[in-house]
Amino acid sequence: FGAPWHSQRPSALCSFSLDSELRAMAVPEDIKSQILGDPEVQKVIMDQAKAKGVDVIKVLQDPEVRLKICNVAQDKFSEYAPVIKEQISDFVNDPAVKAKAQEYLAAGWKAIGQAGQVLVRTIQQGPEGLRMVSFAAGSASSAWVLLAILNPLKIVFSPVTYVLSAYILLFSVSTMLFEAPPAYIEQYPALDQYQDLLIDKAPFISETLGRGLFYVFVGTLWLAQVSITSILTLVIGLFMVFCGVANIVVHFKGYTFFKEKLSEGYKAHFTTSL
Repeated sequence: FGAPWHSQRPSALCSFSLDSELRAMAVPEDIKSQILGDPEVQKVIMDQAKAKGVDVIKVLQDPEVRLKICNVAQDKFSEYAPVIKEQISDFVNDPAVKAKAQEYLAAGWKAIGQAGQVLVRTIQQGPEGLRMVSFAAGSASSAWVLLAILNPLKIVFSPVTYVLSAYILLFSVSTMLFEAPPAYIEQYPALDQYQDLLIDKAPFISETLGRGLFYVFVGTLWLAQVSITSILTLVIGLFMVFCGVANIVVHFKGYTFFKEKLSEGYKAHFTTSL
């Protein structure tokens, strides 16, 4: 009659659900790194990136990528394979996994770029709600300061304030670029090239921590101009500071994700290679 059921290997019994002990098992960070660093996993990630874009989040959600991760885990780390298969969504959405996958993906593009001028730039963004609020803050700052710039009398009677207003406009527009989806910015060559310039020359603004501090800085520029008759200036200044603090918080809490954009050199290479 065969061995008693309780003496059989549990692999068949646990194919669709894990016992409480396995569910509580955590996959070590070094195992995650080794799985993502596996050549087979990296190949399927690159293949899907070429086919569907280079957004690492979208790549990790791809069924083929998930399947390959599970297969490699089964072949090389069988003790963790059941956990990874059962909790594959949690695995690919782990911030550490996303960061590591982004690192490998960028390295892959860089290797291709040695022959095809590929350049992938990375932008760190917060949750969608925060991005919308931050974009609104940049828009309000830009609109309000633009009214001051369009007043020619300020050039004559308040040149220092006029120059400061120009700086605030430039800074506000710059922050807005990094809250919008990169694919949208890429539709406008001038904005796309300016964003690339900022990433290359002022990379801190492409990260939520650096951008958060920058929001606070711009907010203080507004608050320095507050007077009894400029309530809206006070509101915009506090709004910018709030967005800055919020971006700093989500950075340290890990509630961020990465967007990747391509240089014009890559686009030309990629189009011809297709």
